Amino acid sequence: MGQTPPPGYKHLLRKKYSDPKKLLKYLNEVYPGPGCWSVEVKDTRVFVYFPDELSKEEVERIEHGVKVHYNK
Repeated sequence: MGQTPPPGYKHLLRKKYSDPKKLLKYLNEVYPGPGCWSVEVKDTRVFVYFPDELSKEEVERIEHGVKVHYNK
């Protein structure tokens, strides 16, 4: 049997992340608090779940913010 996906809206991040700790650190800084988001990794794809649906621009902002963290 498969696992039940986390509750909320599922958003696929288009970029590949070799260091998930940086992704998690960024999400904790931008969306603090327990239950604000969750992450699921399938193969090399990263899915982020939020209680509310995000716009395309918001998802792009997350990807850009994580990229800035990777360049530090």
